[in-house]
Amino acid sequence: MKKLLLFTMIMACTFAVWSQSLINQSAPYSPHQLFEDEQVMQRAKQQKGPNTQVYYEDFDGALPAGWTFVNPNTNCSWQWDTLYRPGQFTTGISRINSTTASNGFLLLPIDLCNTPTASPMDNLVVSPAIPIPQMAVVYVRFEQYLVYCCNASNDLVLECSTDGLTWDTYDAVPNLGVNVLSTNPQELTINVTNTLANADTAYLRFRASGSTAYFWMLDDLEILDGDSTSLLMQDFRNVFSRNHQFNPTYTTVPRALMEPIEFEADVLNDGFFSQNGVTTNVNIFNEAGFGGAPGFGQVSSLSSTLGSSILSQEDTTIVVDNPAYINLRSGDFRVDGTISSPLGVGSSPGQFTRRFSVGDTVFARDDGGYGGTAGPSDYVGGGNDNDAWGLLYEMLGDSGVATSISIYVPNDTDLVGVAIQPRIWPFDDSQATIGAAIGNPLGIQPFSTTIGLADLDSWLVLPYLTAPLLEQDSQYVVGWEQISGAANGLTFSAARDGSSSAIAPDVTNFCFLNEAGNARWFWVPTIAAVRLNFGPNPANGNFVVGLNEAKDAEFKMMPNPANNQVFIQFDKNQSFNLELIDMKGRVVLHKRVTDANSTVIDVSGFDSGIYYLRAIDENGSRTQKLIVY
Repeated sequence: MKKLLLFTMIMACTFAVWSQSLINQSAPYSPHQLFEDEQVMQRAKQQKGPNTQVYYEDFDGALPAGWTFVNPNTNCSWQWDTLYRPGQFTTGISRINSTTASNGFLLLPIDLCNTPTASPMDNLVVSPAIPIPQMAVVYVRFEQYLVYCCNASNDLVLECSTDGLTWDTYDAVPNLGVNVLSTNPQELTINVTNTLANADTAYLRFRASGSTAYFWMLDDLEILDGDSTSLLMQDFRNVFSRNHQFNPTYTTVPRALMEPIEFEADVLNDGFFSQNGVTTNVNIFNEAGFGGAPGFGQVSSLSSTLGSSILSQEDTTIVVDNPAYINLRSGDFRVDGTISSPLGVGSSPGQFTRRFSVGDTVFARDDGGYGGTAGPSDYVGGGNDNDAWGLLYEMLGDSGVATSISIYVPNDTDLVGVAIQPRIWPFDDSQATIGAAIGNPLGIQPFSTTIGLADLDSWLVLPYLTAPLLEQDSQYVVGWEQISGAANGLTFSAARDGSSSAIAPDVTNFCFLNEAGNARWFWVPTIAAVRLNFGPNPANGNFVVGLNEAKDAEFKMMPNPANNQVFIQFDKNQSFNLELIDMKGRVVLHKRVTDANSTVIDVSGFDSGIYYLRAIDENGSRTQKLIVY
């Protein structure tokens, strides 16, 4: 939230204290081929400031007079251009879609320079002295299109000076992960008051250091006179738990696990005056109910007022927890977060919207905003059998029987033939390393699932024959392990959810690389589409499929009750998994059906009693009760 100048000093101290902590155990990426259909929305933490323009440069026709390119110790340079110049990983990329792209823009073609041999960048484009009026609050705004590789510690920064000699540094890629395309364009507004307040001359430069792949394009640069009264909400979060050191965010939660939800707003006083009585306002709406039925509209309105002042250029977090939101309904919910202040919030305070759903059996951290892939081969040393990937989940309000894991398989034929198994690892965040925190997997399967053409661009359900019981308040890493395929150059990746990744807390997603001599776990910023599915809990009857799923049960069973063969018919041809679940929550039968509208199961070998037959496809699950006698 602070500009990079201050953040660097804080992190230096933090690293000294936490040098063995989990949060420092991340890893560099490997570059891969990019396509613009992978583009995902990435929210910059400082989106919009006031718009009184005092300087504008659109790079019309050529590099403006006085601007210079500096490229020490590299084989590359910034350049003025009207086209994007691709390299080995960016053949599908177009030029920046900025306001004035047709008349030219600045381009750093890292990928072109590093084809075929990569070397780290250390490149600058520097402005001449820019006369400006003296201002109390100063912003720099520009449009950009970029992606970088291969480490989050690489610098892509704006630097500002009043004399061209001493420079202050500001992050130009806030909240943008490694190997992730920004929007095209991304408009970024950065508060540079600490450098340019009351100055009459400004120098600007953009610096790229360390990156070894991809590109950076810049256009439509402005210096703006800011508001004296300006508050910015930089981020807003639904907080489902504070039980652990690292607490994930969720998009879908089973009703049995729901606990009171708190909310957090990160607020920056971007103006000149101190602010008192700053309030975060939270409005919650039930947008849809069971089976797509109409929702109840607004169901709650909460707020929290900060008891202390926020100084100019100070940021703080306001927690809305007294009261927290207690949810009593299933369905889809929208949460709107805003800020207010007696002094006023300025012209663009920002508003955030977060969403979550409450259902019966599905636990999810993705929101369906898929673009590109996420897997161990994204990282240096990846691409091996026994590589693994997982997302952190907490059993919030109950224990539960995990009957299967769902993974969204991208539409990538290179995945065909790779074999994987579902994995659930216990997670203990009191340990000093991620390798020690992640325990031995629960309920290892005797068989693997080999990816076929029919599995592409759809949800793949990986069942547990012996469903593990996950304990209340405990945390688990849920994902997959690759079993075979590496010998043929095959690696498995799931669909990447960029919009959820952009707001994922640190140390809540993990990767294991089975690299020879250097096998290791580390945390990653990316959410892959991996969901956890529950069966009935024998201890209390929770997680039984509710009316919404029963209403959508698009299959018939005959006969029922049965003691021999059961004929199952769907309304249309489709591919699905069948699970027969006993009253202890165990999956006692599993069957994969491909491109058919009917099948038969044999229940003659099962004990008499009540069972649940679940059909699972890319649209979710439908469950009906089956009586065996």
